Amino acid sequence: MKITNKFNLPENIVNAVKKSTHVGADYSASMLENSARQVWLTKRHDAEIEQDASDMVFSLFGSAFHHILQSGETANQLVEEYLTDTIGGVKLSGMADLYEDGKITDYKTTSAWTMIYGSRVDDWTKQLNIYAYLYGKANFEVKELEIIAFLRDWSKSKAKYDPAYPQSQVAVVKIELWDKAKVFDYIVGRIGEFEKYKQVADNELPYCTDKEVWQKENVYKCMKEGRKSSVKNFEVKADAEKYCFENKLKLVEFLGERVKCEDYCPAKKFCSQYAEYKKENTNGQDNI
Repeated sequence: MKITNKFNLPENIVNAVKKSTHVGADYSASMLENSARQVWLTKRHDAEIEQDASDMVFSLFGSAFHHILQSGETANQLVEEYLTDTIGGVKLSGMADLYEDGKITDYKTTSAWTMIYGSRVDDWTKQLNIYAYLYGKANFEVKELEIIAFLRDWSKSKAKYDPAYPQSQVAVVKIELWDKAKVFDYIVGRIGEFEKYKQVADNELPYCTDKEVWQKENVYKCMKEGRKSSVKNFEVKADAEKYCFENKLKLVEFLGERVKCEDYCPAKKFCSQYAEYKKENTNGQDNI
């Protein structure tokens, strides 16, 4: 992957985000959460993929915190232990942030809305259970899993007036510990899914599902001739149709944003599914 510096950040920041990570495994624990399309497009086009240093700054906070942990490591702790296992000739790797007395802890920088909606718990559960599997293979007992989430956009004022809002900038999320058979079946299933498409051409890879692209609901916009912005937006098509009919407006349907494609998939430039989505969703009115 090529790291760019479009906003002329200081060289030391750019060098920090270029820090090398472990290589050599076929798949990582976090990679198993992705679709076969994203996995293979990312692998095949790694040398061509660009990511700007400004988009990777938040990862530095995680790295800094890990260094703090390492400086305070005790005899009973394992910090960022890199573990691997070979399954059917394929190498799987994982590196949890902390293991101590049978508990695996992983640190995440995320948004307050992630906590409110629980949108990442499923992915976190899969990732931490893979860590548990790898620790088990290394003869370490695992009895508990947890996420320590740092909420980068947390608002003290919102917490004060809204009891449903996270009451602290740091949240502890207990993660369900699967039994060993369930974890192994999940790992084998995901690796098998990826390996099945190893030789399949880019444009023939199976399309990502709505869940895999973090699809939002469609938006229905009531448009007035000669006006670039919409008069009113609706989430329900029938409501939009009624409003447009009553006000003699044109109804334009916009596909819901695919959040992962837009913001979290490094291979979107090489993805035919993403290209089709952008073409369908432009309608010649990008700023509506």
